[in-house]
Amino acid sequence: MIITLSHQKGGVGKSTLAWNLIVEYSKNRKIYVIDLDMQKTITYSIQIRKNKLGDGKTKNIILLNPRNDNEMVEMMINIQKSKELLIIDSGGFDSSSNRIAITGSDILLTPVSAEFYELLGLRKYSEILDKINQEVRSKNKQELIANVILNKINPNTTDLEEMTTFVESNKNFNLMKSIIRQRADYKNAPATGNGVSEFSPNGKADAEFKNFKKELDIIIES
Repeated sequence: MIITLSHQKGGVGKSTLAWNLIVEYSKNRKIYVIDLDMQKTITYSIQIRKNKLGDGKTKNIILLNPRNDNEMVEMMINIQKSKELLIIDSGGFDSSSNRIAITGSDILLTPVSAEFYELLGLRKYSEILDKINQEVRSKNKQELIANVILNKINPNTTDLEEMTTFVESNKNFNLMKSIIRQRADYKNAPATGNGVSEFSPNGKADAEFKNFKKELDIIIES
């Protein structure tokens, strides 16, 4: 199973969600990780977790470092054959490696906030998916659908109609029901080596993230 956090726009929270998913899933299974983000947020977060909490907290997290696109394709194929879990944090730009991650994934997760410029970015991402799906159709493969998660939403924001209407009307997207709002725990937890659910159990961030993970688990099992 390959899950890719994907959006051509940076700053939408891909690495934050990827990190918290890696932490949670690694508690009871082996997790492979590919970090395509130029900032290498996940790579550094794994090292911080190891330094702060010890080897035992990272023993199930295996960071892969493909040297080129061909090597990445081979790694993805091998993981799918082995039925292990791979989480890819893609970069905030359009590139050959990011497109490989998208086309080779079983599940695409695309975080977006409710700001106007986020809507423009999502339109651009939809155009990229259109081009990728043209190639997918030519190979008689199933078209790709991005699961959009409303992320980094202001806790006081209630009017999300413009964004939700756009997502629901776009054939390339599936709008997830969960909403992840801006919480200080998401900023503070990584420096301690923890995910939000470890950093502040039973907090608002923990509850929202767990709802998101439950919804994702259903998608994985379907």
